[in-house]
Amino acid sequence: IEVRSPLTKSRAWRLAGSREVSRSEIEGIREAAAKLLDSKIPPALQDRGIDSSEYTIEMCRRGRYHFWQRHSPDVDKEGNAPFIAFTDAVRALKRKANDHP
Repeated sequence: IEVRSPLTKSRAWRLAGSREVSRSEIEGIREAAAKLLDSKIPPALQDRGIDSSEYTIEMCRRGRYHFWQRHSPDVDKEGNAPFIAFTDAVRALKRKANDHP
């Protein structure tokens, strides 16, 4: 994993840190992705609120593109459970990358 930060005086990015991803972490992401792909939840909802967070997931499986977008997915934790599980797994990787520059 590479963590990059924008440079303040240009449109370039600088490498802020990196680390290797373990097999168990990769398997966790794959498992969460498979559950999301099999969940049949809608790709996008009309759930945008004023000043809400935005989460977008894009992935490709077997040559097919898949897309999901949510604004404040925690509003419907049960309906968005596969989406939330996947974003939590990916964010955990980012937190670990930030902890190990």
